[in-house]
Amino acid sequence: LLQKDEFQVTSLSNSQLLNSFVYMWYYSMKKKKRALTLIEMMIVIFLITMITGVIGYNMKGAMDRGKVFRTKQAIEKLHDLFMLAVGEGTSWRDIQQNPAEILTELELAKNPGQLLLDGWGERFELFLNDREDDIEIVSTQLERHETLQTAPRRDGS
Repeated sequence: LLQKDEFQVTSLSNSQLLNSFVYMWYYSMKKKKRALTLIEMMIVIFLITMITGVIGYNMKGAMDRGKVFRTKQAIEKLHDLFMLAVGEGTSWRDIQQNPAEILTELELAKNPGQLLLDGWGERFELFLNDREDDIEIVSTQLERHETLQTAPRRDGS
């Protein structure tokens, strides 16, 4: 037991009391700091892997949709530009044989070589119709993608 004269009671101001409390709290927390255990680290790595997998799967779908969109827009733009070239006197046969040269002569496309590539980076194929009065612009990658999208899945859906 403590005797009355062994300790001295002093009155502390509110700021001194607050400062001493903060000081004690800081050093008590500093002592209780501990490292992550192996199981906690494994759980964190597992969660990060799962989240990354979900995001990656969704990104792949978004990238495919972007490639499809870019390819369809490029087909429309190319057809319009080729129609302008025909209106200026270029034959469909010349367009089929030298599409980059025709686009360069038109001076309406910033990068004709890039415009002739689909969303997957492959060149479009150009086919004349039977009457040779129009051209069909085809992307083999787009056809392959659409075939895969409409094919029945293994799970029956």
